[in-house]
Amino acid sequence: MNLLALTAGLKTKAGMTFGKIAELLSQFGITVTPSALTMCVRRVAQWLKPCHDEILSEVRSASLVHPDETSWPVSGKLRWLWAAVTDRVTAFAIASARSAAAANALLGSKHDRTIVRDSYSAYSKIAGTHQLCFAHPLREARDAAAYGDPAARRFHAKLQAIYRYAEIVSEAREALTKTVYVNEVRRIAGRLRDLTKGESKNPVVTHLKRRIARDKERLLTFLHRPGVEPTNNRAERAIRPAVVVRKISGGSRSDDGANAHAVITSVDRSKEHFGVRALIELLREAACSARHRVALEPLLSS
Repeated sequence: MNLLALTAGLKTKAGMTFGKIAELLSQFGITVTPSALTMCVRRVAQWLKPCHDEILSEVRSASLVHPDETSWPVSGKLRWLWAAVTDRVTAFAIASARSAAAANALLGSKHDRTIVRDSYSAYSKIAGTHQLCFAHPLREARDAAAYGDPAARRFHAKLQAIYRYAEIVSEAREALTKTVYVNEVRRIAGRLRDLTKGESKNPVVTHLKRRIARDKERLLTFLHRPGVEPTNNRAERAIRPAVVVRKISGGSRSDDGANAHAVITSVDRSKEHFGVRALIELLREAACSARHRVALEPLLSS
């Protein structure tokens, strides 16, 4: 069982090929073929699938969720690794497309929730109240300002000042009276609206102005909903290790391998979120349940 957990970890966390894992194990006197290790990881994923299903259910019922996605090649074909982060779990799933249908399959159709996301259009069709990541237009404005254009530099400075002040007001919510807080939120919305007025000689600034004018309410959702963050950094941090593994491994060689990666990574990452138990302990319990065909104790505590 320790060998199974080690193999799953080296594959999903370090991005090692099964050939490299077999070579490493041979140095410790363990002789095993890459194909046998492939089957081991798939078996681990099969044992952990009930936990993965429960994690997905938790995501779909959460009142606050941060989604993101990245490419994940499978045998040379383009697939997508989708991620969804809540306060309790992190879920990963493989899909054949970067589409609204794929996002909906992961996130579900709950209406009474907040989705903190980037500006990718597929998310706009997902049920819920949306908070657009404020960091994205800020980064684009910063990149435009880096070229030295005065208009772009002024625009970036003003947008950054609005964002920083909005963060201060949001953090001070409990210390302010309701009237003062509401007035401050209106002032911030007005500053953002004024920033988008008029055209700019810089085409990037003009584009950003139009986008912010269109999305200004969804950029400021965090001021109206306590506990909502203004950026999608949480999901970006969650998916970053997968990007590193993809660059090392090149993705997966089969759909089964890709799905196994999503299952194992979801369970391992969710275990770390709320300190349930070590993956090896959960794996032993999952294997025992599979052998005896009994229900696995819920991963998520109430």
